[in-house]
Amino acid sequence: MIALGPAQTPMRSFAPEFGLILPPPNTPLISHFPKRTGARTVVPISVPPSASAPAFPILSPETEGKEILFSGIPLALATSTNPQLVPILHTPAQSFATDTTADGEAEVLFDASERGGEGLWAGANLAVLAGFQTKAGARVVWAGGVDMFGDEFAGAGAGANKKRASTSGGNENGNTLVALDVATWAFQERGVLRIEGVSHHRVGEIQARETYTINDVVVRTNPSGFTHSWGYSNDEIPPSLSSLLYFP
Repeated sequence: MIALGPAQTPMRSFAPEFGLILPPPNTPLISHFPKRTGARTVVPISVPPSASAPAFPILSPETEGKEILFSGIPLALATSTNPQLVPILHTPAQSFATDTTADGEAEVLFDASERGGEGLWAGANLAVLAGFQTKAGARVVWAGGVDMFGDEFAGAGAGANKKRASTSGGNENGNTLVALDVATWAFQERGVLRIEGVSHHRVGEIQARETYTINDVVVRTNPSGFTHSWGYSNDEIPPSLSSLLYFP
């Protein structure tokens, strides 16, 4: 799991190797909506129902409708050229990345947008969490900030900060649920195809032999185990899950 941030770090130079496009340094994600107190760089994000649908199997259904707090940078994903990269959680539609966080500097942001600058880093097509799986099955999770996993946003004793920055006030566990889902997927505790056993025998027989010759016609069966929490049996794994979770 790799967490980035507005500051320039070696990992920012490594991100393009995974198909990630980052905004310029020191341009955090901000949002002035919904109306709230606290820093505009602490952005509340509601997890939509589509985030836990089969097309995005990393987040569990328990996260639907939950609100998380995020502070960091947005990630643009080159999914059209890299199918092994998948968005986990998108940015809010009204959010954007900029180095001007004060309300009185909105005109500067507008000028930057017209020039094709940082103001174009906006909208719901960006992401704050993204997953990457190699053909060999190794997994990496990229996050736009580390604060979303910290105690201030997700742990015990964070109620005062959540009430200040959150609009719902009742979703104390949104960050915790998302963090657990992401960690469970990253460490391959869920969403994994595994071979649980192999059986083999010659055609017309039922018992396995210790050796076979090159002229033997052999039947082999590979029962697969699929670790998940969406209620699919092994024979009902949707193609969208199979293409994401397993590469031949």
